[in-house]
Amino acid sequence: MKSADGTVLFGRSLLKATLAEREDPDVAVSAVCAHEYAHILQYKKQLMNRLQGGQPTVKRIELHADYLAGFFAGARKLQKADYPAAVYATKAHSIGDYMFTDRNHHGTPDERAAAIVAGFNASYRERKTLAQGIETGIGYVQSR
Repeated sequence: MKSADGTVLFGRSLLKATLAEREDPDVAVSAVCAHEYAHILQYKKQLMNRLQGGQPTVKRIELHADYLAGFFAGARKLQKADYPAAVYATKAHSIGDYMFTDRNHHGTPDERAAAIVAGFNASYRERKTLAQGIETGIGYVQSR
């Protein structure tokens, strides 16, 4: 049996909804995948407890994954100037929530989109390395 290490699961309902996006559905799919791969990075770098910080929800973990997805979008835009990176923020905004007391609260639509933009800026405008982006992302979510 091969290892499932690095496997990202994508639910059918979310995939179907994402593929139905009006603008650049393929990029919206990559935004969701980038967010999920960020969780793999968090796990491998043992960041979960540091990110959670005793908070009652997973919001900081989720916003950090959004930040890193935005970081990827910025890196991709550096490679391809016409890459529609704004789709990442639009997608994150569309799946935010207001379940403030639910353990699975991921952040409001505005918080999720802002985390994408912050990660994008760290990569695209500030030209940070991934290691720097991980750390600045941690600082970003801890200040929220």
